[in-house]
Amino acid sequence: MDKKLLRLIKDIFIFAAGNASSKIVLLLLMPLYTTKLTTAQYGVADSLTTLIELLVPIFTLSMSDAIFRFCVGEDVQGNGVTFIIGSKFITYGFTVFSAISLVSAFFIGPLYAVLLLLMFVMQALKTYFGCYLRGVGKSMHFAISGFIGTLSLVGFNLVFLLAFNQGLNGYLWSIVLSTLISVLFMLLFVNPIKVVRNSYKVYKDQYREKQREMLRYSLPIIPNSVSWWVNNAASKYLLLFICGESITGIFSAASKLPAIVNLLSAIFQQAWQYSSASEFNKKNTSNFYSKVFTLYSVAIILCCSLIIAVNPIISFIVLQGEFAVAAKYVPLLLFAATLNCYSIFFGGLYTASKKSKMLMVSTLVGAGINVALSLVLIPYFQIVGVIMASVVSYSVVVIIRIIDSRKVVKINFNPITFIILIATLFVQSLFSMLFVENHYLISAICALFIIICIAVDLLILKRKNKTISQEKTSNL
Repeated sequence: MDKKLLRLIKDIFIFAAGNASSKIVLLLLMPLYTTKLTTAQYGVADSLTTLIELLVPIFTLSMSDAIFRFCVGEDVQGNGVTFIIGSKFITYGFTVFSAISLVSAFFIGPLYAVLLLLMFVMQALKTYFGCYLRGVGKSMHFAISGFIGTLSLVGFNLVFLLAFNQGLNGYLWSIVLSTLISVLFMLLFVNPIKVVRNSYKVYKDQYREKQREMLRYSLPIIPNSVSWWVNNAASKYLLLFICGESITGIFSAASKLPAIVNLLSAIFQQAWQYSSASEFNKKNTSNFYSKVFTLYSVAIILCCSLIIAVNPIISFIVLQGEFAVAAKYVPLLLFAATLNCYSIFFGGLYTASKKSKMLMVSTLVGAGINVALSLVLIPYFQIVGVIMASVVSYSVVVIIRIIDSRKVVKINFNPITFIILIATLFVQSLFSMLFVENHYLISAICALFIIICIAVDLLILKRKNKTISQEKTSNL
């Protein structure tokens, strides 16, 4: 196995050790949330945390994304200049958002205004320091800080929700305090005083040009982040407005179970962003990217199919009380999550090439479709309408990126096998959601068919690569 693929696999295992265990722990906490919070409280809490995901890239000008990309492949002083520039814009964002929080206190009350500000600051710092650590190759430090933060969240949840029964407020304070602990550990690993001291002289000479480059890269990512948030979360707010807090709480709970697929994608994305950026424009880039896509596709589709097959068991354990009804929505949500995983993979190619414009365009198109379909479908189908809108919008984004990304780098894969696998997965998720007669058997048959298709495709690919290798050897 070549060194590039080994480095990617190593990074995946590092992020898995730090993040996978963290996400699994959070999934295990779902019974605590579904017993200690009402559907309405959980809907409000999830809406607030989702709102932070929208506000951070807007007020920080998506500078964290620029920090990561411009640190990859740079020397120590270059990384220091990038860090100083990013810090300046992050500070501007904090100042503006603090002023807005003061005004919001008149509408949502002082307590929630303070919580919103603290959640924003902590999340912005966590994202910023995390992107810097990954950009300079300190993936182990990034993973450790994430794992410590999650352990802290577990502890605070047990104290605030189980011991003191603080409900919604306890849930939100747990997020703030656990994120603070994660940020403090990142701060130790980054050592910003040393970074600034070693690079300040160079910064005065280089900052104007680099600042322009970073802004040219980050500014198109803002509408992309907003559009991606719309694609993932705006329909949730439409559901809240049209159907109420309880329905939104059920949808939010159902959305947490596809976290296993999203977890695989998040782990891969963190490793893939670094590998794709560092290997861009190098020899055999297309072959490397194609190998990675094949392995990634196999992992995501297999994982989704198997989770759909055992969803009734998982949902019975995780979704308690009035949240139990959410189980039927999980299969189609898993399918939507799988499509999202593919859009993330091809989005990584734009990050590697520093061409963020088409990243923005594709996401804008998907977001527009999502909102339009949600407005039409939610009044008639409620939660199912949200999921249907997501499936269509993610599908459009994936198709656009597959076609357009070929201008950046050509990914070689079998489109017929890809379409068959996606179609089979959709059939499996649809029958599992509808609970038709013999749906367990249909789900098992679909999962088995997917395994056979993948095995055959990998065997054909292996023989093809062996033939190419023999031809190269004979030519020598």
